Amino acid sequence: MNTSKIEVFNLIEYLKNPDPCYDKNYFKVCILEPESKLHYTDKSIHIAQTSLIFLNPKMPYEWEANFEKQYGYFCRFNLDFIDDNELLQETTLTELLRNSVYIPTKTQAELIYSLFRGMMEEKNIEILKLYLKLIIHESKKTEPS
Repeated sequence: MNTSKIEVFNLIEYLKNPDPCYDKNYFKVCILEPESKLHYTDKSIHIAQTSLIFLNPKMPYEWEANFEKQYGYFCRFNLDFIDDNELLQETTLTELLRNSVYIPTKTQAELIYSLFRGMMEEKNIEILKLYLKLIIHESKKTEPS
């Protein structure tokens, strides 16, 4: 039985009715701005500009932000979403298990925002996997914070 799941959100719309307990059970990829902080058990990361963030459910974190000013996009997905696709298995698990924050260039950020907007319109799970792969590819062009 295929239990592969992915959901894509506009952060402003999501924050009107968030589901924090449900949300912590998923891997997440986010592009957001402006300022916020991520707190892990061993460190905190101050985010002062547009950032591409990879979060995983196995590593505890808290996200401190001014949600009245926060905007961007994120997708959340389960492990089956990765396991169902060889295209994602190699790179995605490696990226997501690190809980990394990347600072894209302005051009990269525009592309990533565009990819997320495309994901918002897409229903085909295979195409969504390709979008995610492209976002991960862009992250590899920068160093994590």
